[in-house]
Amino acid sequence: MRLRLGQLAPGGAHVGGLLVVFGLVAACVGSPPALPKSLKSLAPEWSRVLVGVGEAESFEDARRQAVVSIASQLRADVVARDHVVAQASREERTGVTEGFERIVQEIRVDTRFDHPDWIETTEVTERGSRVRVVCTLDRLRAASRLDAEIEEDLMELRTELDRSRSQAAVVPLSRSVERMRASRKSLVEKLALLATLRRLPAERPRELAALAAEEVRLEALRAQTILRICLEPVGGSARGAERLSASFGASLASRGLRVDACSGDADAGHRLQGRLQTRVFELSQPGGFPYFCTTHLVFQLIDPGTGEVELGGVEQGRKAGGHSPREACHASMDLLAARVARALGSDAPAEAK
Repeated sequence: MRLRLGQLAPGGAHVGGLLVVFGLVAACVGSPPALPKSLKSLAPEWSRVLVGVGEAESFEDARRQAVVSIASQLRADVVARDHVVAQASREERTGVTEGFERIVQEIRVDTRFDHPDWIETTEVTERGSRVRVVCTLDRLRAASRLDAEIEEDLMELRTELDRSRSQAAVVPLSRSVERMRASRKSLVEKLALLATLRRLPAERPRELAALAAEEVRLEALRAQTILRICLEPVGGSARGAERLSASFGASLASRGLRVDACSGDADAGHRLQGRLQTRVFELSQPGGFPYFCTTHLVFQLIDPGTGEVELGGVEQGRKAGGHSPREACHASMDLLAARVARALGSDAPAEAK
């Protein structure tokens, strides 16, 4: 028994799916599913349709297979289309900047189609105990919906840009830029998918150029910001505590932050004050480190101009091993510094080294 659940209106106003994009996509995912008889009479409108076919013992499982088939076609096509956009930026320079080329390539593997609700069930056929389902996706209708999502994302990005431009201190500016970077990744993925659905290169929104400018401003501000390390180590000898504090400052410096001793000019930079604690464990395990250490920091960042707390928090370095207590604690201190540097606006990964 065959049930037709969807029909393409004249002019392509209502479609349920999209045929495979030949050439670029076929090389990635193999041959597309055969076009169902119910769609073959719709030429040339069917060229805007992707088709997925699934067969299973239940309608739900069969539809899921068909949806996955369409999503896989789009994912493979995005990879190919990203390559085309990158080539255009190098060869034609038609408004697609080098920065956009880099961003697009970074998200090539991650781009995916996350809108199964946009995929329509066009045909259902029962064959004994099994069900065959044909699903379709209208590329142009999906592109229109995606366009609306992108516009919403751009509105949010514009709001965050306005907030970012009003920031003059490194920490709040860094937080604002970090939020915009997360938005950018999602936005560029959607732009890549939009280019696939429309089979045309997506234009680079001017908001991405504005974000790049804020990143440059953050780097300049970070280079001017000096941190005076004024930590009070808890436990241990005074000499050992001084070594740990110096090690912590050196780890921060290795992540692009300018540091100075606590005795430095009080007006020259932010004061990073707090309590630094270490705990050492001795373990007997064949072939492993004999010593392990964890680090714990409660800190505040004091603005030199106002004396107000600009940032405060608690950070903990992961347990790290070493052949001596000093080696183990320096390793944990480095992990702790990476987390604090991230909180202070550094681009270094939170678990660096």
